[in-house]
Amino acid sequence: MARSDQCNQKIMTQDLGNTYDVSETECKVQPSIAWNHPPQVALKKMMQTNVCGLVPSQKR
Repeated sequence: MARSDQCNQKIMTQDLGNTYDVSETECKVQPSIAWNHPPQVALKKMMQTNVCGLVPSQKR
């Protein structure tokens, strides 16, 4: 948290440009904050099961 009162600039910048923690990197499953996840999961399930009964020519 760069502008937080709990920000530790020394830790954030130590070895900057020298150490790359690629193995410590994670990818987000949903590209949003947590309260958006349930509707996204529901929409994905609806699309996968074709709950609306759409035929390919109707999908956009």
